Amino acid sequence: MRQVPCFQHVNSVYTRDYVTKRKGDTLFREFLKRLSPARYDEYYEAVGARNRVNMAVFVVMCMIVAVTNLISQIVIMRTQGFMGNVLLIALYAVLAVVVFVVYRRQQHVSTLGVYLIQAPVMLVGILMGTVLDPNQPAVTFLLLIVTLPLFILDKPWRVIAYETGAVALFILLCFAVKDYEIVKSDLIHIVGFYISTVVITLFLLADRFDAIEGYALLQGESEHDELTGLKNRRALNAERDLFLRMPVCVAMADIDLFKNYNDNFGHTVGDKVIAYFATTLVDEFGHDHCYRYGGDEVLVVVPDCEPDMFEAGLKRCQQVLDSYTINGQPWPLSFSCGFAHGQARNSAELTRMSELADELLYEAKHAGRHTIIGSEFASSAPNSSPLS
Repeated sequence: MRQVPCFQHVNSVYTRDYVTKRKGDTLFREFLKRLSPARYDEYYEAVGARNRVNMAVFVVMCMIVAVTNLISQIVIMRTQGFMGNVLLIALYAVLAVVVFVVYRRQQHVSTLGVYLIQAPVMLVGILMGTVLDPNQPAVTFLLLIVTLPLFILDKPWRVIAYETGAVALFILLCFAVKDYEIVKSDLIHIVGFYISTVVITLFLLADRFDAIEGYALLQGESEHDELTGLKNRRALNAERDLFLRMPVCVAMADIDLFKNYNDNFGHTVGDKVIAYFATTLVDEFGHDHCYRYGGDEVLVVVPDCEPDMFEAGLKRCQQVLDSYTINGQPWPLSFSCGFAHGQARNSAELTRMSELADELLYEAKHAGRHTIIGSEFASSAPNSSPLS
């Protein structure tokens, strides 16, 4: 199998399934599979994206709750614990800035960011139920220990460790500053809340990972061709920014006289011909750079590749297809190809490169088929023009 090393693709969405039932598996084993830490690693980017949203929602929601709770404590309950809410409101104003920075500039630390934002909030809740108001049973902390973990999407053991650490610190401070009778009341409540929180957390994490995996599978299906497994035009539109502002080769390849295969052997054989054609191109250039453009046309887009090396790869594909067989009989499969090489400064120019490759493809067809024609693409945009 020949591949450009930096273009190898691992399409794990289609090779791993953590929710498929196997004979003899128990319900508990299935549940543990759904909580596998490997799912976090598998969908790391999707998890990070959801945690970034959770951070923003968390800050806004907690600001509203803190203000409401402060008003309630001052006007209705008249307890001394209201200072904790004052601290929370001040804290959320700072966290709003932190969220903005993480959300816009530090996306790769988003999961850690959720913990960093929640830690001071949880700490203030612990202090409100102990040091700041030692004469009253804890209420705010019980609410926080149930609600805060709901905003975290992470490996289960880390979320449970976070919850356990918060409960342990709360219990230690209870014994340090509260009367024994109040401590007994708090312990009775915190044990029940802690167990409930752990169970709820595990079930919600399993369901949320299921949702992420389901979305990834649907996204993969919507961006891949069913017959060949190649990515389609929708995927190309989503990925075109990856090929901008760098040297790139864009080829449009088309099977010669493809209609004859359907007419002589039927559409089943025709489908196999297209699939083999696609596989040959993927073996040479990698899955990440091959797109089924329509019918028997395949678009190949390879960045940072010399035109001579690119053309040599296309010729190797032609040599492989020369030995194609149908029903055990030799039946050479040929294709024509046009390719453009150059640098696209924006999406419009990348589209123009593909159009140039398509024009060169038809020149190759008219030149006698089984032909490759390449040409340099000249950008019309000045160096100082803005990039789109």
